[in-house]
Amino acid sequence: MKKGFAKFISGLLSAAFTFNFAAPSVFVMASVDDTIASLSETIKTGLQNYETAIDISKFEMAPDQDNISRISDVLGYVRKMPDMFCIGFEDTISIQPEYAADGSIILSKIKFTYTNTREEANALLEELGTKITEVIDETITPGMTELQKALNLHDYLVLNTVYDTEGTIEDRDGGSSAYDILICGNGVCEGYAQAYNMLLDRVGISSIMVTSYDMNHAWNLVNIDNEWYHVDTTWDDPVPDAKGRVNHKYFLLSDDEIRTTNPDVGRNYIHDKWDSKGIEATSRKYDHAFWQTVGTEIFTRGDQWYYVSGEGEYSRYTESTGETDSFVSLCDENWYVWGQYSAYWAGKYISLIITGDKVFYNSPTQIYKMSLDGSNKEAFGNYINPSETNGYVYGLRLDGDKIYAVIKQEPSDEGTLYEAADVNFEGQRVSIIDSLEGAIRQMADGESREFDLSGPDTESILPAAAIDAMRNRNIRISLDLGDYSWNIKGNDVTAEEAKDLNLEIKKDQGAIPEEMLAAVAGVNKSVIELDLQHEGEFGLKANINYDLGEQYINNVAVLYSYDLAGARMAKVNTMMVDSNGGLQIDVDQSASYALVLWDIQSPQDPIIQAPVKPPQEEAPAETTAEAPAVTEVTSAETSSF
Repeated sequence: MKKGFAKFISGLLSAAFTFNFAAPSVFVMASVDDTIASLSETIKTGLQNYETAIDISKFEMAPDQDNISRISDVLGYVRKMPDMFCIGFEDTISIQPEYAADGSIILSKIKFTYTNTREEANALLEELGTKITEVIDETITPGMTELQKALNLHDYLVLNTVYDTEGTIEDRDGGSSAYDILICGNGVCEGYAQAYNMLLDRVGISSIMVTSYDMNHAWNLVNIDNEWYHVDTTWDDPVPDAKGRVNHKYFLLSDDEIRTTNPDVGRNYIHDKWDSKGIEATSRKYDHAFWQTVGTEIFTRGDQWYYVSGEGEYSRYTESTGETDSFVSLCDENWYVWGQYSAYWAGKYISLIITGDKVFYNSPTQIYKMSLDGSNKEAFGNYINPSETNGYVYGLRLDGDKIYAVIKQEPSDEGTLYEAADVNFEGQRVSIIDSLEGAIRQMADGESREFDLSGPDTESILPAAAIDAMRNRNIRISLDLGDYSWNIKGNDVTAEEAKDLNLEIKKDQGAIPEEMLAAVAGVNKSVIELDLQHEGEFGLKANINYDLGEQYINNVAVLYSYDLAGARMAKVNTMMVDSNGGLQIDVDQSASYALVLWDIQSPQDPIIQAPVKPPQEEAPAETTAEAPAVTEVTSAETSSF
């Protein structure tokens, strides 16, 4: 080989193919052949493993511009996969050539410089995965159909996301990832599509992200009952953001329908020239479905769907028959143009909140409640004075136990949230026990939480679902039942299948024969009987903190369990009552227990008196300047979904 040619080849093999890569805002791969599919899997796996040089030599790609472009396209395709958002690498990419076995030059390795670590990427994925679990727990219930799941997840995304029209809202990936949508609460079309894709995948529904280069837009194709339909969550989200409003104009459309406008439902723009990898949406089953005119959340309860029609009527759709019926006209009032009383808006700006068997809805100045069947309609909470709120009620939002009115002056305003009422009004409190599972699932790794179950009406049965929500997690809950509390760690759940746990403990019920108690107590010792009401093993290890009272501070306590079958007492453990009169008892199964307590300082011991305090000079009194009064200024808080 000539020296000059060898020098040229050496340069070619070092850094001849370095280029700047930036994934486009909307990515369309023109073709997908077997080589590209395999190449994308190779690159994806290498990136997930944080390989600094991914070997692509097996594809034997010549170092020409077509193959460089091909690799760039695949990189764009891989970077746009929903679970790849967390892996950061610099846009300057180098491709290293090498000699093949036949002496030709092929592209050998793609070299990356990462901008974060594998551990950081895994943490982001775990955070997103936890959020997805929370969303599924909040929106999906057992027995839901695929149609209901797709609807509930669609409504959740729209209601809880702000479309970032100016690109100025804080996020992580410019609004283009599921993380931005679900964690940051804002984003753009690709982020909506990625988030919807990941949520649907979690509940077993197939979907893909559809992209249109000409529209610079992305949305989803969703498979419902073996048929494909278009869903555009982005275009169903009002802009500017309208709290409590969710459109359904682009929910489950065919190819033909999404290419056309329909002014009757407010669908004034078409989708066109998209890439769906050959998938066609030919079913027109839902092209003219009732929901296209519904601008608020739709609630599903079994086979029944409940919603407010465009005319302001409380309506019901029966999924199994496809029939709709309206049975209550909710509001005859008008939403006046702000500052005028001679003009009003033509629409009815009512939204529903359904919790349990109660329905809540709004007029311009009042919240009402009624039964699920539309009966027992009555005012709920106080009159909402427009002069005080600086606007009318244009919908409702439920957050925890509180109902918030969405206050606006015009329908297109974003609106502010005004705390209007408590859904537990008139003493209808939601059971803390019933809400435990959801609260536990929202706990972060390493977190501890306390729950007060000491109220007069509180149940003492810890549901199996709440125990399952703790399993294999580094979390701790404390359940306060008054005289005692249960402390349980997620990693201490041992049963493969959890069962309800009765937390009740009764004191001195006589379950242990008196002669048995006398035998273990001896002389000058107190005995307390504690009867755990659960039957059998707990399926977990628990720590019970029992408040014995100040008279037992610093006493020694010996714990015995009573074996009814064998009519004997078995010693379990010896402990010390703490300085607050509390005793920590570790148990994993129910029984009748006896606590034998005695004071380690016997009456014969010399009395220990407090030392005499030596005389001291009295310290001079401190003087403090009185702080000036501060005038508190409050303002209405504007929240974003």
